[in-house]
Amino acid sequence: MELLQNPLDHKLDLPRKFEYMEKDIAKVQEELREAVSNSRLLQTEAREYGRKWLENMIKVHVNITNPSDPSFWTDQILPLIGLPDNTMRDHRKISFYDITEDDPYKGMAIYTGMGVGEHYVGATWEDRAIMAQGPAVLSLKYSARQLLLNQGFEEDEIPYPLQIRPKPANYVDIVRDTRINDRKKYKLPPAGFGTPPRALQIHNHTGYGMKPISVVKAVLYSLMPKGSVIKIPDSLWNSPLLAALLIGNALRGGRTLFISPSIECAPSAGFPQMSRAQELMTRLVIIQDEMSEELAAAGGMLKIGIYDPQVDVADLEGEVKAVSDCFAANAWLKRLYGFDRSVYDMLNRAGEILKQQGFESEYIIQDRPLTRPKLHMKVNFFASGSAWDNLTTRPEWEPLLEQYIIERARQLGARNDETQMRDVRETSDALAAIAVPMLISMTDEMTPGEIEGVVAYLTVGSSNMNYRSLMTDGEVMLVANKIHTMLGLLDLVFVVGKTTWVDDLDTLNQLLPPYSSLKRKIGRFIDIML
Repeated sequence: MELLQNPLDHKLDLPRKFEYMEKDIAKVQEELREAVSNSRLLQTEAREYGRKWLENMIKVHVNITNPSDPSFWTDQILPLIGLPDNTMRDHRKISFYDITEDDPYKGMAIYTGMGVGEHYVGATWEDRAIMAQGPAVLSLKYSARQLLLNQGFEEDEIPYPLQIRPKPANYVDIVRDTRINDRKKYKLPPAGFGTPPRALQIHNHTGYGMKPISVVKAVLYSLMPKGSVIKIPDSLWNSPLLAALLIGNALRGGRTLFISPSIECAPSAGFPQMSRAQELMTRLVIIQDEMSEELAAAGGMLKIGIYDPQVDVADLEGEVKAVSDCFAANAWLKRLYGFDRSVYDMLNRAGEILKQQGFESEYIIQDRPLTRPKLHMKVNFFASGSAWDNLTTRPEWEPLLEQYIIERARQLGARNDETQMRDVRETSDALAAIAVPMLISMTDEMTPGEIEGVVAYLTVGSSNMNYRSLMTDGEVMLVANKIHTMLGLLDLVFVVGKTTWVDDLDTLNQLLPPYSSLKRKIGRFIDIML
């Protein structure tokens, strides 16, 4: 915190084993000092207002919100024992800059499940973030402002960048012109191609505040039409309520895929939360078996997957092989996706593709134990039957997945060579160059009725499939639709392909071993806190 408060002068002193970090930070500080000294504006203002003004300007202003106070307890959630307010945490993970009414496309926001900590950036963390830009994220600025007001700030104490300002007279024109330019960039037809894609950012507020994310989940889980496909990987799958909504979707003809981590791949593997996950997954396996006739009669599908890949996190070739083997071993998965044969041929020659790219997994250490990825994703994908069945059968999936593998190789290669660092927006554009023409071709071949039935959503944020996220914690979620869901769908092909799909309790118990009766009772008793 001292470094953030005084980045110009504070000297970091870390233990010897972190000396490399100390040197890297010192180098960045020197670059910052040089930039400040070369800024004529800052130097002029510093002469006018003094050194302390400059130090206050060039710093990270930190506000600690929702500080715990053990004097505030409630017995309305956990009777008899009660809960202190510090169990009702603000679990949101958001980063944003320059979001303003003046120009809706100047700033950017990142929504993610990753927190601020070294283990989040390690090679073992399986997580996702989504970058958002445009009018949809303007309300994020207002959410940040409201958080400060809730913490006791007065209106005149709100930082200037978070204050509400009127939109310019040409705001609508800016939005329209940007959409036109985007159509040109991605070679979209000037009209048609359905209504413009939209996005919505929403927040569950801490404690007894409003919980719109919980409402959105309930709506999407219970109202997606027959034939829809829903895929939900999550690190804390322990809410029977949310699971029941999705079971109902399957019994109405939906196709639902649950994905929960094994013990080895769980980022939070304590017995209270994992015993709840084990009990829930057990019931889902039983329902999958006992209600198979009802599911088949409705045209529905209920599949339970345990994320337990047996490949190193940096072994891209091994990862692709695992995906290929998973599809080969699960006939239902091949039927669900309906991929052209060329996709599987491409996956089988992934080693050759990577060799052509000059890719080498240089930071795999051969003489140490396998590094298993930790599934920390909070991603939900939804597609109506019309959208799914017309999209996944397209022949363009072969070049699209090949480009995805190439982009992954570039990302992994850049970990060893900073000169190879690739802007994630370049990755997005490279994939969009294939995906957008594919979507245009798809809609050109669909009937008006099929196009009318196209529904697709992708949600990314901090909210887990547990009771804390549902009822007590502060959470954030970005909901995107239509074309914006494509990158999420592409990524989830690999998540699904690295998952072990469970049809019996013996397999489940190997990956999620049952807990003792006492541990299960403790998990049930404190499930609201997990």
